Amino acid sequence: MAASHAEQDPGCEPDPASCGDLFDEGGLIGRLEEAAAAEGIDLGRLLPASASMRLSSASLRSERGVFKVISDPDARHFTFWVVSRDIRVLGGRSGELSLIARVMDEWRSGLALSRLGTRWKFVDVDMYADEREYGDLVAVHWREILEDADFADIRPLLVEAHAVPRLRNLYPVVSHDDLFFSRCTAPPYALIEPHARRRGEKFVVLGRGDDLLTETSSAQSAISYLASILPAGIGPAVIGDQSSVPDIE
Repeated sequence: MAASHAEQDPGCEPDPASCGDLFDEGGLIGRLEEAAAAEGIDLGRLLPASASMRLSSASLRSERGVFKVISDPDARHFTFWVVSRDIRVLGGRSGELSLIARVMDEWRSGLALSRLGTRWKFVDVDMYADEREYGDLVAVHWREILEDADFADIRPLLVEAHAVPRLRNLYPVVSHDDLFFSRCTAPPYALIEPHARRRGEKFVVLGRGDDLLTETSSAQSAISYLASILPAGIGPAVIGDQSSVPDIE
């Protein structure tokens, strides 16, 4: 699904034969600590980023979230990302652990994500990064997809849905020509039924199992109908994944 900012799966431990140095030197945590020390940095306690990659991953926790680093299969480059409020807000890749250690230290010290992206060319952040870290995740994501040219085909549905307060309080999830609404802000999402779809020149509202509930030539009519049959007790969306969603009373 588009624009989800989901945390990536770190995968599995690489083959020791392809990166013997990494394993010989105490794993990625040991190498990262050594690289940090050479820069005069004490990163504190590092832990594996994944139970399945104990030797080839590292993570640093702070009040801002979790900074994760994993080794590429050849152990010559390292991919990293930051998870805050269960979503990815920063990422990058470098072959220099000393540089990654400096980014980790600046992140832990509170430097804004946008500033990290400006200072380091290998750090990837987008224009919404700072708001995504501290702002209203639902409002930020609505603005992001409304401004995204990739969603031009379903923009009429997005505009009409955003104008309805109950729907605007839910987290929009776009997949191809479908507009879903989630009760939470991070995957796995707690998607509700019904949802809307662009179908050629028509707009349809679909229920469970993609059962057709209504078809119309007006995006406004489709969204109005969807909102009218929305189950009671839905929303606003909560921060986190579906495990954070309360039961409907």
